[in-house]
Amino acid sequence: TIANYTTANNNISNVGASNFFINDIDNETWPSGTGGLVGMSQGTITITNSFFTGNILSTNNSVLAVGGLIGEANGGVTTIRNSYAQADITGAATGSIIMLGGLIGGVDAGTNYVVNNSYYKGGFDSTGTLQYNGGLVGRSNNTGASTFTNSFSYVTATTASNKGGFVGTVLTGSVTQSN
Repeated sequence: TIANYTTANNNISNVGASNFFINDIDNETWPSGTGGLVGMSQGTITITNSFFTGNILSTNNSVLAVGGLIGEANGGVTTIRNSYAQADITGAATGSIIMLGGLIGGVDAGTNYVVNNSYYKGGFDSTGTLQYNGGLVGRSNNTGASTFTNSFSYVTATTASNKGGFVGTVLTGSVTQSN
């Protein structure tokens, strides 16, 4: 992870992490975000021409969000352009919720996202009470409209009760896809 936590108005461009293994064992009792490039983004963030390849393993005693690029997006607009993740993502939470996403693990209320010309390739393995695995986003709780354009996922395996090729589940807001 190049940044464990980011605040508003961050730009990450032309960054690559090849063949990394991230092992995040967090015994805390609050939400935890683990991502190939960013653990948690607080506010607007843009990732352009960047990638992560390898494996991500994360465990937590509470809520867990794990993503190939961003673990958890909270607030503002999250934009991912011309970027990708190729990784096997494993997460285990003894608490209530686990969110695994190829690009973004979890999107919190008050956050919108735009994914353009980006992809995920890999597999998921999750253990938890409520599991949300999505090819691009694990769980979307955005309050507005979010968009995927010219983006795709190729997921080889997923062990979740709520799963999807683009989004594991949409709690609020809307998600559209266009070519």
